[in-house]
Amino acid sequence: MKKFGVITTNRAINYGAVLQCLALSKKIDSFQDVECNVIDYAPIKKTYGRTISYKFKSIKDILYSLILFLNKSYRKGHETKIKGFDNFIFNKLKNSSKTYVNASDFGEELNEYDALVCGSDQIWNLNIIDDPVFFLDFNGFSPEVNKVAYAPSITEIMSNTQVEKIKSRIAGFKALSMRERKSAEKYTNLLGREVKNVLDPVFLLDEKDWLEIEEKPKNIEKPFILSYGLVSDPLFKDCISELKKKHKGIKHVDLQVRPFNKYKAEICTNVFSPENFVWLFRNAEYTCTSSFHGTCFSIIFNKKFISVPARDRSLRIENIVEILGLEERHIKNPEEIKIALNKAPDFEKSNQLLSEKKKESLTYLKNALEIETE
Repeated sequence: MKKFGVITTNRAINYGAVLQCLALSKKIDSFQDVECNVIDYAPIKKTYGRTISYKFKSIKDILYSLILFLNKSYRKGHETKIKGFDNFIFNKLKNSSKTYVNASDFGEELNEYDALVCGSDQIWNLNIIDDPVFFLDFNGFSPEVNKVAYAPSITEIMSNTQVEKIKSRIAGFKALSMRERKSAEKYTNLLGREVKNVLDPVFLLDEKDWLEIEEKPKNIEKPFILSYGLVSDPLFKDCISELKKKHKGIKHVDLQVRPFNKYKAEICTNVFSPENFVWLFRNAEYTCTSSFHGTCFSIIFNKKFISVPARDRSLRIENIVEILGLEERHIKNPEEIKIALNKAPDFEKSNQLLSEKKKESLTYLKNALEIETE
């Protein structure tokens, strides 16, 4: 039996991070005669959303921090959310028996694996995380195993120094892939070897797999429209406003990311677990999001949806809607809102494109892990 280890941000309080971790490890574990663990990497200095941070660099920061401090309900909700995430992390993920806190904690036990897989999500985005461990560099220790990258994401804004650092760190990988097509093309040219463009791991599981994972949150009943906006943006607010006009009488549920009800939703809370997140996207009448993984789950469940660019995160959403022929769902100006709301997504076309890309992604993964393809 072959044994593989996945290393990614498995401890993050971030829906996409933990759900893609589950999807990748679960898919690899489903291959014949294979065992897959999530390498339980929990660096102390990188809490990844576990704490509420207060900023005081500007008057705006001070006012926001004051609202945050005074909103006891929001802070209590965040504690509930962390408990939900920890329940998911420790009970749904197949974690390694050893927890690693520093790069120096890794040792010879890694040689028990046939390959180590890093990915997915933004582990190679040096503007967010600059950690050699996510490039399988363990403080100079190099395990004698194959190194495989599955769909790590790199931001489109990268300095020349950062690009050179990434090139150096990934030079020894047996197989390379990236989640964004433009990034894969760029590093294919820079490295002089193929960097495959593959799907985010959440697409590797079937809808029935997600049905086994989802959990209905308390006090949420259908029908409802769902919003999940990661950044404050006038265009996102306009989308919500038009969506609510079109769906009068249907309550609005907002996955709260700030300590106030910005979009005047009937239900605005930050307590949802990853399992709740999946249920909400599967059962919503309509979704509006600036989240990459919110967009992904809207597509997986064939939901009527609109996605809004989230500042420097727009490339990620642009990439997936272009690959799947759903560009009109990515709203970039107010004039496009009503057009999108009055036209249903063409899921017959996108599902076919998704099926083809999924086969391509799985073929890459199996070849990289030296697993026989059917």
